[in-house]
Amino acid sequence: MKLFQVNNKIVKFGSNAQENSDLVSEYKESHPTATWFHLTNRSSSHAFYLGNDNLDTSEINIIGNILLALSNEHGKNHKITVCQLNNVKITKTPGLVNITNDKQKRIRKINNFDLTDYKN
Repeated sequence: MKLFQVNNKIVKFGSNAQENSDLVSEYKESHPTATWFHLTNRSSSHAFYLGNDNLDTSEINIIGNILLALSNEHGKNHKITVCQLNNVKITKTPGLVNITNDKQKRIRKINNFDLTDYKN
């Protein structure tokens, strides 16, 4: 698991498919209303914000840029899928989930984005 800090808010990221599924199971029990993030229609880490404060648009965009950097995604027109963790269901395939009540948000790519600026 990797930890990043976005405006003093800790966001956790799975490091591989099995860990993504394990974290969904673990946090779904302990934090069902946590916020879950994933790159839309792409392979990526799962990100989890377990806090109670709302995330603003710029914070969600930073989380999206962290997901892009961790997945080595390049190009344009990236989106992030966001929902409450209680709407995420794991499958028998590690890392693969089914989601409901999700929202998609466009990621504004940050030029010269440096993960170390957010590493916790």
